[in-house]
Amino acid sequence: MYIKFREINKAEIPLIKKIIESNIRTDFPEYSQRIKEYILKHELDLEEKLSISIFNVWGAFKEDKPVGYLIGFGPVGGVVEIHWLGVLKALQGKGIATKFVEFFLDWAKNNGAHAIHLYSSKENLAFYEKLDFEKVGLIRKSFWGSDDYFMSKNIQEPREDNFFKKSF
Repeated sequence: MYIKFREINKAEIPLIKKIIESNIRTDFPEYSQRIKEYILKHELDLEEKLSISIFNVWGAFKEDKPVGYLIGFGPVGGVVEIHWLGVLKALQGKGIATKFVEFFLDWAKNNGAHAIHLYSSKENLAFYEKLDFEKVGLIRKSFWGSDDYFMSKNIQEPREDNFFKKSF
């Protein structure tokens, strides 16, 4: 299965939003309905994210149809963050998210990042550990009151010149 990864454009926002809404409603049982609605309305406002140059909103496309998303931040000081990652439920477990993260790692490295940070639920730890992310620590009662693991992966040696690159 060939999947293309690229930044999304404004016209694709409604299609990506449908995937995000489906993922948030089904893949986060730890969140109340009220929290899910707030996240969808405020935290995952793609129009706003696209207007802020430091955010990166990527889509995974199969035959020009979106099947996944990755929302990232940075690089700042040589570090990028993955904020949200998701794939259509019907295509989960087929390696799309793995390829998406690998794509993002390459993009980050090419844009001067030396490390990637993210927060993960307990349910997703094995996925990120398989990609050689290090579990740095558990943060109890983190975002939205849930327990999250802070994870990190170094992808190249830090170089001071890269800290001043503006990729956004």
